[in-house]
Amino acid sequence: MARYTDITPADNTGYYPTQQNGEGKWEVGSWPVVVETTAQTTTVEESSVQTTTVEETTVQETTVEETTAPGPIELPTDVPAEAIYVANFKPNSYSISLKDSIAINFRVNAATVLGYTNPYLVVTMNGQETVINDYETLSDGTLVFAFDKVYPQTVIDDATAVLHGFKGDQEYYGDNYTRSVLQYCVNNQTKVGNPNSLKGLLVNLLQYAGEAQKYMHYKENTLASDPANINSTAKRYAKQTLTSEDLTSVKNFNAEPLAGTPTSEFTAATLVLGNTVGIKVTFKATDLTNKAIRVDFNGATTYFSGEDLVQGSEGKATFTYPLFATQFNDTVKFTVCDGTTPISDTMTYSVASYAGKYIEPLNETFGSLLKSMMLYGKQAKTYATEAAA
Repeated sequence: MARYTDITPADNTGYYPTQQNGEGKWEVGSWPVVVETTAQTTTVEESSVQTTTVEETTVQETTVEETTAPGPIELPTDVPAEAIYVANFKPNSYSISLKDSIAINFRVNAATVLGYTNPYLVVTMNGQETVINDYETLSDGTLVFAFDKVYPQTVIDDATAVLHGFKGDQEYYGDNYTRSVLQYCVNNQTKVGNPNSLKGLLVNLLQYAGEAQKYMHYKENTLASDPANINSTAKRYAKQTLTSEDLTSVKNFNAEPLAGTPTSEFTAATLVLGNTVGIKVTFKATDLTNKAIRVDFNGATTYFSGEDLVQGSEGKATFTYPLFATQFNDTVKFTVCDGTTPISDTMTYSVASYAGKYIEPLNETFGSLLKSMMLYGKQAKTYATEAAA
């Protein structure tokens, strides 16, 4: 776009010096003859003061066009065509997963995406969008998109899924498909054919979610655990009590001493209750370069490093290990390593090791939350055992 440069006119108006003729003189006769003469007077007419008028000229405004320096012409990046709406292009059903995370599984029939490529799902919950490109393909061709951003306190919230797909370069999208974990739990507590252990599990999940809402002060006027959401018959199948065995502690920061002098050690442990329940351990480390946490769990050994380890203050770092709801009583072993070489004693811990301290006796701040969580885990284990039989 052209820019205009304003040049301010100079003040050229003024008077040049006035010009005037010389004065008259008296002339007198000379000796020896004295002749009286009449003084001749030369009259000089005062001329009008000549004024040189300088006309104020108008300064011409100079328009400066902005030009682009010579060079290659760069065109905009190719912009995809706007997506086109297609009716009935949406998930066909849904389920939930209660494993290492609470997840809503949006299921898309093979026929729905027939002729489309690169399908993906955009899920919105509480104003936050999540794009899910990965999906599982079942034996019948059904695509399963797992939305695992559900926290215990957000079990009550709707998740709206929109399916997208392509035909050539043209993108298409479909109808909103809105579901919630709460809706699934309410509907399936009384569904004919569902095992009683599943009905009880759904009740325990709602009770856990309600306690999480109260602890977080999240939408407490619509608790997931409200009586309106829990079927009285299904409630009979839910776990309501915990035994001392359920709360057994295996906490031992030096369960297996290192053969040598440790250069690191574990200093603390806690739980993180997010979309998963995780054990968070704190260990000494001022430099995480080449450091790893070895986890020995249920017969498997895994090393975690890089972004899995978080550097903290005062020469300490943390690592969080997520567990399935069925594993709250299982023992996990942690060891700090340099590469794969142990540099600390091996620590043992479990979810129950932490929870038991605050359930018996019941901590007034978060004891009820931990109790409902452990009951949910206990019922999940019962359901998994029956399903595997």
